[in-house]
Parts: sequence; structure tokens; C-alpha cells
Amino acid sequence: MTTSGPQIARTDPAGSKAPPRNPVIIGGLGGSGTRVVAQFLQLHGYHIGENLNSACDSMDFEPLFKPHIPRVLKATKSANFAYEDLPSDVTRGLAGDFEKCLNLFTTRPGYSYGQPTGWKNPRSLYLWPAYDAFLDTPRFILTIRDGRDMTLSRNTRQFRKYSDLVLGRRWFWSRTRKMLEFWARINSETVDWCKSVLPDRFLVVRYEDACTDPDRELERIGRFVGSDRHCLTQDIVRPTVNIGRYKDSDAARIDSANIRAALARFGYTDRQ
Repeated sequence: MTTSGPQIARTDPAGSKAPPRNPVIIGGLGGSGTRVVAQFLQLHGYHIGENLNSACDSMDFEPLFKPHIPRVLKATKSANFAYEDLPSDVTRGLAGDFEKCLNLFTTRPGYSYGQPTGWKNPRSLYLWPAYDAFLDTPRFILTIRDGRDMTLSRNTRQFRKYSDLVLGRRWFWSRTRKMLEFWARINSETVDWCKSVLPDRFLVVRYEDACTDPDRELERIGRFVGSDRHCLTQDIVRPTVNIGRYKDSDAARIDSANIRAALARFGYTDRQ
């Protein structure tokens, strides 16, 4: 939580529709498993919103992303930045727009102040420093999936929208290499920011771990959010044949120092 800049929802005003304390925000690159984590959060008794799409994204916050993520990335080219250091032309309107989105979320019938609350928007990770400035002690869960497998995903929205803003055009790179460099950069910078600013308020969940041992990951998330519920994942996670599918693709042959470092950092060297 920053100590300067606009502060939204830092007090505890009376009323059942007051903004939440300690909300859990789920983000990650598209196709990394954020829906599974959101459903795990629900098993622990969390309210994740009512205006959800089929992927469990909170649509109340979607209006924030189109205007503000490009502005932030043009200024920072990074997911690791201090909100208070952003120029005024970048932050202009961000706090007010966030407050409008939060108001939509909290005034819906199913929300009540005091209940465990969180929400999922994969693209929110580009604005997490702003979320930390605006909310009362938020916690963050980053979902990660092997970037080599993700190069074969049809969910490339973030890559198409933001990779040039972060990496530049890079015409001499193949599409596969650029996707991997983007994966390495964004996930590494997000974790770097979390470690430096809120080391006790973030958790990384790997999609592969959620698939191979879902009950263990459900328990990890429970410990992180302080839930004492004992629950099972039931049919939320099903075995997938897509883990490791990169091995017969170009992604298996792409190599760079940044990609190698990120794969090792997130524990993916064992499947190379």
C-alpha cells in the first residue's frame, strides 16, 4: 500500500455497501488459469462479484482497462512501477474511473461489507500498483502457466494489445519468441513489484500445480487468505492433455537469456 497519491476506500464507512477491506485480486496472462483460482476462492467462501462472464471475470472493472492500461504501459513499459511516480497525464481519471467500477461492484445486491471479497480480472495485473494505492490492504494472486505451452493458446488478447508497448516492435523476432519474451517480462516484473512492495500480500499459483494436485493448491490459497474451511476441489479442475504440448512446437527451440531465466525462476526447467 502506497503512502501517497489518491486514497480510495481506506476508511471503514458505515453501511453494508462500503468498499471491502483486504480484497483478493486475481490476475495473470490470458489462459494461465485465473478461472480455476477464482473458483478456488469461492470454495473458501469468497464473494467474487455478480456481474461475471463465463470465465468468472468481474465485468464491473472491465471499463477501467481499455483507456488506462495503454497509458500506463506507454509511460512505464513495465508491470513494475510506483503509482506515485506516474506523470499526471497518465493518472488523470484513473482514480475516478476505478472508484466508479468499485461502486458498481459494491452496490450489487449480493455484496455486503465485511464478507470475504475478491475478484478476478487477468488484465488487472498491469494496474496492481494503482490498486494498491486505492484499496485498503489488497492481496494479489498471480497465476502462471508455462510460457511455452501458452504460445499455442488461442487466448492471445494481452499479447496482441500490449506486447509492442512493453517490448517494442521487434520485427526481427518470430511471433513465438516475442510471446515468450512477453511472458517472461510481465510475469517477472509483476513478481518483482510484489516482492518489493507487499512481500506478505501476494501468492503465485502455477496452473500445472492446480491441475496435478488441486487439493494442495486449494489449501495453499486457503492459508494465504486466512480461510479455515476444509473443502475439496470436486470437479473444478479436470486432467488436461495440454500440459507440455509445446515439446513438438517451435517454442521448444526458442532460447534467450531472459526466457531461460524466467522458466527457471518459475520452476519450468524440469520439463524442458
